[in-house]
Amino acid sequence: MLVFLLAAAVAVPDPKSCLPADPADLVVEQLLLDRGAAGALQAYSVSRRGDGPQGYESSRIVIYAADCRVRYQQVFDGALETHFTRTRLGEQPVLLSTILTPGGSGDSFEQVVLGYGDDGVFALAPRRLTHSNMDGFHVGDLGGGRGEGLMLWSALWGNDSHYDPHRYRVWLYRWRGDHFVGPEIWTTRKPYDPDPPTVAKTLGLPTDQTEAERFKLMGE
Repeated sequence: MLVFLLAAAVAVPDPKSCLPADPADLVVEQLLLDRGAAGALQAYSVSRRGDGPQGYESSRIVIYAADCRVRYQQVFDGALETHFTRTRLGEQPVLLSTILTPGGSGDSFEQVVLGYGDDGVFALAPRRLTHSNMDGFHVGDLGGGRGEGLMLWSALWGNDSHYDPHRYRVWLYRWRGDHFVGPEIWTTRKPYDPDPPTVAKTLGLPTDQTEAERFKLMGE
């Protein structure tokens, strides 16, 4: 498994890697983010080996400029791995990072929404975006003629058991050219099975961008 991940990481058409070699680091993903005349950014998702879940103590995101200066870095202690998704909000290119922290009966996720361009790398999210494996997230086209924005949904708990159907609370932020506005908040009338892609479809979204099946290290 590790050999496959490392092979996938270095199979990027990049003549120079900015990330210092460290035997404790596993590069899960590497992306080149095109900024045109400003030069490409190198984005890395790195899991650090140590005394933690599946033998890893943290996950981090680090983004370098073309001259290998660090333009953004964030460490998530106790997290296992991070995966990237590229999308857009209007003319703004977006790098979405989904961070997995394993738990007992369920896992937790955090979403980091970053814009990038001539001005470097900058945070776009209107709040901290965390949710469980029963919940979900989407940024981009919200479908149903709602335009572009960000949506997060979270199961509401009553006397039902963990994976019984739940009603969901939904937060919707709309994109206004260079920032989010909102949120609009509502609760679903019906309970739904806690499967994020199913709930996303019910809410009229194209997909749940958490995509938990991408996280390879959980299977080790």
